[in-house]
Amino acid sequence: MTIFLIALIIAFLCHLLPGRGKAEACFVVVAGRDASSTGRVLVGHNEDNRGELIMRHHYVKPREGKETLLSFEEGSAPVPAVWPALGFFWTETLRPAPGEPFGDSFVNERGVAVVSNTCCKSREDAPDLTDGGIGWGLRRIVAERAHSARDAVRIASDLVLTHGYRGSGRSYAFADAREAWIFQAVNGKHFAAARVPDDHVLVNPNHYSIRNMRLGSPDEFLASPGLIEYAIKRGWYVPARPGHYSDFDFAEAYQHPDYVMAPINEARHSFGLAIAAGVKIDLSARGARPPFSVRPLEPLSIKGVRDTLSCHCERPDDFNFDGPDGSGEWRTCPHDGGGILPDENRRDAYTRICNGSNRESLIADLHENSDDTVIWSCFGNPCILPMTPFHLGARAIPEHFAGHGPSELTQETEELTRLHFSATSEDVKASECEAWRLSRKLVGWCDEDYSRRIAAIADKTADLRRKIAESEEEEMDGKLEPGRARTSEMFLLKASEQAGLFVEAMRDLIGEV
Repeated sequence: MTIFLIALIIAFLCHLLPGRGKAEACFVVVAGRDASSTGRVLVGHNEDNRGELIMRHHYVKPREGKETLLSFEEGSAPVPAVWPALGFFWTETLRPAPGEPFGDSFVNERGVAVVSNTCCKSREDAPDLTDGGIGWGLRRIVAERAHSARDAVRIASDLVLTHGYRGSGRSYAFADAREAWIFQAVNGKHFAAARVPDDHVLVNPNHYSIRNMRLGSPDEFLASPGLIEYAIKRGWYVPARPGHYSDFDFAEAYQHPDYVMAPINEARHSFGLAIAAGVKIDLSARGARPPFSVRPLEPLSIKGVRDTLSCHCERPDDFNFDGPDGSGEWRTCPHDGGGILPDENRRDAYTRICNGSNRESLIADLHENSDDTVIWSCFGNPCILPMTPFHLGARAIPEHFAGHGPSELTQETEELTRLHFSATSEDVKASECEAWRLSRKLVGWCDEDYSRRIAAIADKTADLRRKIAESEEEEMDGKLEPGRARTSEMFLLKASEQAGLFVEAMRDLIGEV
């Protein structure tokens, strides 16, 4: 056999293996302030990607810049700069050039969170784009400028109407402590936005979810001009009564028919609603459609968000034996094969919320005083990894979680942005932090024999979660001298203690296994 033929076979086999190649299939959970056990908005998000990449964290300080135009990924529109820019926490997906144009999450110094999911494929095949349109820049500009969730919607709307959206379709969650909005963009200059009711919980995998819209209620719904008329023109929507649009369904009109309630979304949406809200809806029936949001049976806690993000959407035939509660030993690792970006060949794949492409799981506990905002995060599957809290008031990333680039670039915004789209494989490797390496090692070890190994480490990971939670519940003010105000140094000290707990425990655990 020739060397060339051997190389071809190896390449083909690698293509078949799960976890190879770039993919996305993110998931979001949002609880309105009256549906949350904290009395504030909660946002949970799984960042799902594959291929050569790392996740890393930054805190970018507020700044005044000199640029008049901001540039992002190659081919995208330059955007006029607005200064000063707000500071923000940034969780970055760093991969070799040309980079990741549709990943990354942010929480800015005003306590505004930005996360997103792909919406698979919209119907739009003739997008109106100006100078290439905007992609990654939308989330970044919102993070730099938005003072509230509603302000984020206004900024995103202006960007899409001015430049057009580059992606086929995407759903953004913009949230602050008091309210959350879902902004769903279509390739080109169309969008819909809906406010999550204060007493509701929302979950969404990878499809449009905004349905019937009362466009005369701008405090609840917003849309691009001509959204309905354009759908009628393209034949995507036919009013039941000519001239009356009360039956307009944005998701039904703008989602590509091949992806309306596709299997890659059906299980995740129904299981997500059941866990986060206690509401069971059968989405397998023909014509069934999920609601935009639901009123939960009881308020959703941070643990409830984590449980939702950890869900494997279990089926009876996943196990070696069936019990009355569906329990048993997994036949294969639940993370195998899940989370693949649905394309023409994969949209019928059964996909789990916690799957093999999870690269970060994040929960934002948003506070009115943004310094008190806590971002809980782990670098991979939350069913395995404990989450570590980061305090926005620290204005920095603890040492074990701070990745370093080729020039120790952890704060210089322009250099970080440049590297995001021009990194080499060597740059990516050099940017790994210790927490990332330890997390990925433990996930890889567990996935080799999931049922036995997750049970083997359950007590130790539960103990680590308990220690971190106890550390978080300690009143920081009790450690301060009377009359001394909390400072970023105090927040960073607390975050560093918790990061140290995590890394020390992970070192010990990996050493044992």
